[in-house]
Amino acid sequence: MRSGSRLRPTPVPRDLTEASRFPWRWNCDSSCMLGRGPACMARPYSRDLRERVVKAVDDGLSRRRAASLFKVAISTVVDWLRVWRESGSLSPKPIGGDHSSRLTAERDWLLGRIAAVPDLTLEEIRAELAARGIHVGYGTVWRSFAAEDISFKKNRTRRRARAA
Repeated sequence: MRSGSRLRPTPVPRDLTEASRFPWRWNCDSSCMLGRGPACMARPYSRDLRERVVKAVDDGLSRRRAASLFKVAISTVVDWLRVWRESGSLSPKPIGGDHSSRLTAERDWLLGRIAAVPDLTLEEIRAELAARGIHVGYGTVWRSFAAEDISFKKNRTRRRARAA
């Protein structure tokens, strides 16, 4: 076998700086970084595009052809048509959601419970909330205490062995 016929690896570009790999990183309004690039939220399609797609389908174009023509997914076209027929509106839904905690009404009870028994774990608090009929996730309980600036750090003095 000749040495010239061996496969050679593709050369890797030497400039692997953050700016060269993610040239649009500062055009994002998100402060969250996933991996090494920003986690940008996708913006909704414009109302104008939505109206043109729905009008094209209403004028006789198939959903698949409209999706191909306007460069959107077929499922997007189907969803827009469904929403148009159900509500008559093509406005996008607001981005984000309800950021209020489900535990705001239980704030006083939670603070009193931690004051009475400071060694409770978040899972024990969740169990007590579930017994009261409030089913929430671990993160919800954590965020509610973080908002009150309460942490659950281990106390080194409690872990010491007893004196002999």
